[in-house]
Amino acid sequence: MKLLIPLKNKINTNSLLLRLIGEDGAVLPTPVRLSGITATFNPPSKPFRFRLTGHTIGGYPFKRVSREIIKAKHILLRSVYSNNYFSIRRNPHRPVRTSSVFSLHNSGRSQIFEIKVFSTLTGVKTSLSRANIRVRRNRRAYFRVVFSVDPKVALGQSTTVLVIAKGLKTKVKARLVTHLLVVKG
Repeated sequence: MKLLIPLKNKINTNSLLLRLIGEDGAVLPTPVRLSGITATFNPPSKPFRFRLTGHTIGGYPFKRVSREIIKAKHILLRSVYSNNYFSIRRNPHRPVRTSSVFSLHNSGRSQIFEIKVFSTLTGVKTSLSRANIRVRRNRRAYFRVVFSVDPKVALGQSTTVLVIAKGLKTKVKARLVTHLLVVKG
């Protein structure tokens, strides 16, 4: 999971320390990597808050604790890469395939997830690299979705794509919505 820390120009980014705090106030043993104003970590299975400490540019210490308790799902579905910058190429003379790569992170028990993809635009076909994907505890797996466009689809049209991952054992679900634009290919 990525977290962006605002107000970069007012804080000393080298002094930042981000901790995940449990409901009881104890620090959770979750490694957090900080790079400038971006924090990266694997979400824990327990509910948590953020505690950010550091110093301002003026040297004053500060401490912020998030108000809301975050109850992370055991799975996180993300878009990783699209070879045409979230557009689908259409060529009236030959088929053109566009692909996007997605990742599925699982912090719950190891299991197999069923992947489904839907497009709202008639004439946009989707195919998966694999419909079922095994993701072990505290690991991630990647899958590719390939899009093809019927030559009759008008340029400039947009499609909403819904990607769903569902655990076959626990029935936990994650959804991701992305938008793709049909462009000349």
